Order: sequence, then C-alpha cells, then structure tokens
Amino acid sequence: MIKSVIFDMDGLLIDSEKVYYNLFESVLNKYGKNITLDDYVKLFSGRTFSENVSNLIDWYDLPADKKEVLKYFNDEGEKLAADDFDLKLGAKELLVYLKENNYIISLATSNNNQIADGILQRNGIFDYFEFKTYGNEVKNGKPNPEIFLTSVNKTSVPKEDTVILEDSENGITAAHEAGVKVIGIPDMKMPSDKHQAMTYKVCHNLNEVKDLLAY
Repeated sequence: MIKSVIFDMDGLLIDSEKVYYNLFESVLNKYGKNITLDDYVKLFSGRTFSENVSNLIDWYDLPADKKEVLKYFNDEGEKLAADDFDLKLGAKELLVYLKENNYIISLATSNNNQIADGILQRNGIFDYFEFKTYGNEVKNGKPNPEIFLTSVNKTSVPKEDTVILEDSENGITAAHEAGVKVIGIPDMKMPSDKHQAMTYKVCHNLNEVKDLLAY
C-alpha cells in the first residue's frame, strides 16, 4: 500500500526544463558551442548543478575554468529566477488529493534549497511537502540513486510503500536503482523502452497519477 509519494521538481512539478535548456544553450553559445535538446535531456537533466557545470566544461571542451562558467550561469540564472515557472498540469490537484488522504509528501530535487524553496513558495505549494531533499545535500546527481535513498530515509516509510514521480530517464534510472517503485510522467522526451520497463506505469500527466493512486 502506497503511503509516501516523492516528487521530482523540474519537468515534473514545474514547467522548467525548456527554460534550463535555453540557459545551457546560452552558456555554450558564449563559447561558440551548441547543444541539442536531445543531448541536454540525456546528459544534464536531473543532475546536480555543480556536476553539470563540471561536465559541461569537460564534455564540450570549454576554454574556461569552473569559476568563470559558474559565474555566467549564476548571472543568467538570476534573470530566470525572477520569473515564476508554471505548475505542470494536475500538480496542485494531486498535492491536494495526497494531503487530504494523509499521504506523506516529499520533494527530491537537484536544485539547491534556495532556488527550490523560492519556486515552491511562489507557486503556493511549499507547505504541502513534509520532507525536502536538495541537490546540495548529496554528492552524486541522478542517475545515481543517492538523492532518492536520502529522501526515503527521511520519511521512515519502507521502500515498498513508497512511489517516486519522475519525468526524465536519469530520474527513472535513479529511482529504479534505489529500489523504489517509480511512475514516469514524461516532459521533454518519452523515455526509451528500456526506461519504461523500469517504471510501474507511465502517465501523461499528474492528473492520471491521482486517478491511479485513488484506484
């Protein structure tokens, strides 16, 4: 019986991944490089910010050190942070349903606490989450399962009574490696057959998750 639900944030709760892709593209363009949407999803979605910056420099052979790239990311990111990200379809309805039916609700996001909390508060959903785990709490980003293992440990609910909601292949892999049931709700890309096989179910939106749990 499911008692605990763990939410990813980017691309799952909020409509943010295309915005972040544009940020990555902007950074690479500064150095005369480009990135495709497909490569962004495969290589960077769901990983910690610090890990992504290091990988970006290495994989794209940028003529810059981490400090310089971080500064550019932060400068551009501050402009993005001024804008509210929209909630994904069915997000508020699912949170209300879970709260009314006494599920334990958690957040596990690759964002740091300042960015994540600001987005949750601006969208009026901060108080729905009993537990929160942030990217700056873990050493390894997805597809490593560390963030989900940390999140499950905070709830004290057994893995078999927990479900994770994820949109990305990296997130699905991390949940699977953590040994926790995962429901996939694709955002920018439909997971491969391999990743779909790791899920309990694939839903089109969060309203379908509410119907699935209610059933």
